[in-house]
Amino acid sequence: MHDTAQVSTQALARFPQINPDPVMAISPQGRILYANPASQTLLQRWAIGEGDHLPPAWSATVTEVMSGGQPEEFEAEVGEGMFAFRLVPEPEFDYVHFYAAEATERYQARHRLWFLAYHDSLTHLPNRAHLLQILERHRGRRAGTFALLYLGLDRFKNIVSGLGHDQGDAVLAAVADRLVGLFPQAMVARVYGDEFVVVLTAEGVAAEAEVDRLRQAFAQPICAERAPFPLSMSVGIATGPDRQRAPEELLRDAHAAMARAKAAGPGQGRVFDESLREELRERLALEADLKAALDQGGELVVQYQPIMDLATERVAAFEALVRWDHPSRGRLGPGMFIPLAEEVGIIDRLGWWVLEQAADQAAAWNAGRAEPVAVSVNLAPQQVVQADAAERVAAILESAGCRPEWVKLELTESALSGDEGWTRSILQSLHDLGCTLCIDDFGTGYSALSYVHRFPFDCLKIDKSFIAEARQPGRTRELVAAILAMARSLGLSVIGEGTETGEQVAMLRDMDCRLAQGFYYAPALPPAEAGGWLA
Repeated sequence: MHDTAQVSTQALARFPQINPDPVMAISPQGRILYANPASQTLLQRWAIGEGDHLPPAWSATVTEVMSGGQPEEFEAEVGEGMFAFRLVPEPEFDYVHFYAAEATERYQARHRLWFLAYHDSLTHLPNRAHLLQILERHRGRRAGTFALLYLGLDRFKNIVSGLGHDQGDAVLAAVADRLVGLFPQAMVARVYGDEFVVVLTAEGVAAEAEVDRLRQAFAQPICAERAPFPLSMSVGIATGPDRQRAPEELLRDAHAAMARAKAAGPGQGRVFDESLREELRERLALEADLKAALDQGGELVVQYQPIMDLATERVAAFEALVRWDHPSRGRLGPGMFIPLAEEVGIIDRLGWWVLEQAADQAAAWNAGRAEPVAVSVNLAPQQVVQADAAERVAAILESAGCRPEWVKLELTESALSGDEGWTRSILQSLHDLGCTLCIDDFGTGYSALSYVHRFPFDCLKIDKSFIAEARQPGRTRELVAAILAMARSLGLSVIGEGTETGEQVAMLRDMDCRLAQGFYYAPALPPAEAGGWLA
């Protein structure tokens, strides 16, 4: 029994000697009373040895731990390494046990995780979460102001659509490098897609002047993958700190200013002010009202504008157009709420609802009718990209008792600018279902001509801007004539959109355009009134 106890005591006595991590006993004044062999690496970095005092800051920490009577754990850098420390007071022996463990790899791994969580993987810039942390710190400062520049690339989607995502990523990385070079003392973050934020903290910096610097800096094309890309930026500016505004609100304000700048044209800047704040409040209120209108029903109505056969002067079809009878604002046209529905992500819900109403109306009009009349319905890009788009259209038509040929589906060029193979397969499924497909606003996009033969379209609508400008001989009129000739050669029907005068109708008739739509004949009409045109 005595021998066993003696062996255990000897083993415990040898434990600090064989421990691969530093173990020391430190006096309350910071003098090293004992250091095991593994401690030598640590002591060499401090250039001291057993019997010496720890560096002053470390001695002070030991004194605090001893007087406090509680163990303390922390990590600290010593030399080029990171260590985890545990200091345990031993008052009965009048020293502090000083334990250390090499933590460089663990620290590096933790730092890597932190970097991945708070930085953008493409540009390695701080991400939105990191930016919000920085803004919160600025918010807590008692003095000092800063400016937030919210940058959005203009027409960046054209690069991605035309050249692919890899080329788009290369451009974004090059933009990030240029911004960091332009603002070396500022924080530059990538917050979303093609949107960046610069936080300017220097006193006396005029944010508006920085917009001019940005314009000059991006006057030179971005070179990515050895190809030059001309770019411009829209800039929104918000200033702080305002201790009543959370970082998310400040970022939202700067983004709202950027969106208004973008609406004014490429390369513009806008400062967030009270008028914009009020505009934002109005927009948020309208957004809530629109969601409620969709959920509750009764305020949104679908009306029908006649599409006329110019040879017979009879109705050939109708276009379904949604209107909003707002309880306090009155009748709102689509321009007041369709862009908002797109922005807040409910345009697909609205689009499917309009299709349901139009299918019900088409079925009612064509019940027992010898000569069927079709109803055109606009499909938003967000609807076209859905994998079950054709199945959903089929289910809506079946529920309404509406035959597919009684419905025409209209798409703008923006609905075709994504993954071409995917979009073509969706449109082919809709076409195979029996629905007529039509390109709306034809002629306004850069690639409209190529879309005609790459997708299964049956019809195209010449944009109203061409109809308005084609009254006089010239290039626009020649272009309209060329579009009509091309459509005839491909077997496509053509609708002249936005016809407002008899002169325009006569012009289309002379050019052998068979169909026309516009206020010359009628605006969008309630279902009962529109049905009277079929008598």
